Amino acid sequence: MNEEIYDFTPVAVDEVPKPSIKRNVNIITDDVIATLSMNPNQWFRIFTYNGDAFMKVYATAQTSTHYWKNKLQLRNNLILDTRVRRSTPNKSVEVYAKLTSKESHATNTD
Repeated sequence: MNEEIYDFTPVAVDEVPKPSIKRNVNIITDDVIATLSMNPNQWFRIFTYNGDAFMKVYATAQTSTHYWKNKLQLRNNLILDTRVRRSTPNKSVEVYAKLTSKESHATNTD
């Protein structure tokens, strides 16, 4: 029988191991944000992927776009609209995005 042992005692350490997860997919970069900023209210396809790991990439795309929506809204007062699409038969993922300021978004919805 395997015994489980839990230890919640805080112990000071000199070195923290580096994360083992490698994120080699950068969906929204500074260049993408700059392009979207220069072209407000214009939709762009900012990312495409084709391959067997499309479900994992789809999940990463959903998480990444959610993170950037919150970050841009809180720090820069910008609204990032995104659409993440996946195609199971094609094993593909596409991410579309457009950027607007809160001020222009408010005047457009009235």
